[in-house]
Formats: sequence, structure tokens, C-alpha cells
Amino acid sequence: MSTQDQRRKEHRNLTLAGLISLISNDPGLGEDRRRWCTAIRGIARALGKPAEILPADPARLMKLLMKNRGVRHHAGVEASTWRTYKAQYRAATRHVGLAGGPARVDAPRSPAWRDLLASRTRGDRSYLSRFAAVMTDRKSVV
Repeated sequence: MSTQDQRRKEHRNLTLAGLISLISNDPGLGEDRRRWCTAIRGIARALGKPAEILPADPARLMKLLMKNRGVRHHAGVEASTWRTYKAQYRAATRHVGLAGGPARVDAPRSPAWRDLLASRTRGDRSYLSRFAAVMTDRKSVV
């Protein structure tokens, strides 16, 4: 089992309040600590529930957010603020090991992936580009 899988297993039942606690007690974070905690509290406030009962697990929280479409509008949160909240939440979950992988993979595509993407329409390329980058980064070929 990888270290990341172990962390996920350890934090499986972590709530947003627990995530805030982990972040607050991390001495190496600096300014990120405040931004991440504010974003997590903002997401809980938008959902209208206490952070103590909301799951910190990204998959479970996203299900809640998808089930409550329009939560941003009902809470009166601007679109740009909501995007920032989600980005800061993702950064916090990556930091504690709940979410894996980088937000962006900037590695150049392998020649096989470049050829395949070149033969696709622009729309297909936009959907497949990140996948191709991740697969190249993992040394997987077409």
C-alpha cells in the first residue's frame, strides 16, 4: 500500500473541522493556513451545516456539493470566491494526503500521445490532453 493510500485510509472519516484542526496545527504552512481554513469554513457555511459533520474526503464532499446544486447562489457567494474556496480546499486536501496528484501536469507528452492527439478534433484534444499528460508522467504508452 502506498503512503498516499495509507494517508487516505487514516483520514477516511475526517470531517472538515478535523481538516481545519490538522491545518491549524501545521507549523510549516504560514499564510496558506489562514487561506485554507477560511475556504473550508466558507464551504461549510455555504452548505448550511457545521464543519463537524461534513466529510473532508473530496469524493464524499463533492457528492454533497453536486446534490446541492446552486449552493453558492443560496449562500450569496460570488463565483470567483467560490472558485477560490474550491481551489484552496483541494490544496488543503492534497497537503494532508486526502487527495492525490498535482493540480496540473506540465510534462511534455510522449511522441505516441502527441501523434494520437494530433489526429483528434480540437474538442477531443482538450478532453484527452490532461489524461495524456498523466499517462506520460506515469510512463504509460498508448
